Amino acid sequence: MPTVFLQRNSGTNLKQLLKNCGWQQAVIKPTVAATAYQTWLTSFDNPESDQSRLEKMLAEFPEVMIQQFLKVIRTGGEGSFIFFGGRFSHAVVKKPKAADFRVQDDFGGKAFRQVPGQHLVNQAESILQAIDKVPLYARVDAIKIDRKLILMELELIEPVLFLGMDEEAPDRFAKAITQMFAALN
Repeated sequence: MPTVFLQRNSGTNLKQLLKNCGWQQAVIKPTVAATAYQTWLTSFDNPESDQSRLEKMLAEFPEVMIQQFLKVIRTGGEGSFIFFGGRFSHAVVKKPKAADFRVQDDFGGKAFRQVPGQHLVNQAESILQAIDKVPLYARVDAIKIDRKLILMELELIEPVLFLGMDEEAPDRFAKAITQMFAALN
């Protein structure tokens, strides 16, 4: 996913950034947050009204990310691939309510169990393998375009793991915890 990272108080001109990137719409959010906190959509057609909002965020957060908004999120949703100990466990697709782009249930989004094709699981595994250490748990959030995953976020700190969406997921998670502790001895 095309993303620009902005540091605290960077004084970025939002309209110029959108123009330079060639983006009609973009999602702005802190790099570390939960449940779409301070996540909002801006448009090239009226970034002036959002400039002060961006400046406030850049004063509040150490880092802010701006991602190109792709409309497929509204139609196809966002896939979440959950891993325990580096192994794929289960997946869900999260869909926003009508006229929104946020997929979290706090904003009316809904999650549904998904059984992804092996090619998508392989792609999600490749994304996870890009980090140095195998985490106890991880969630790869991505959108699918032409059978290819586009990474939205790699959730490693307190992600919702959708354990209730797959009846065997809690056992797989417990096994990963047990294996992690066994490896410490």
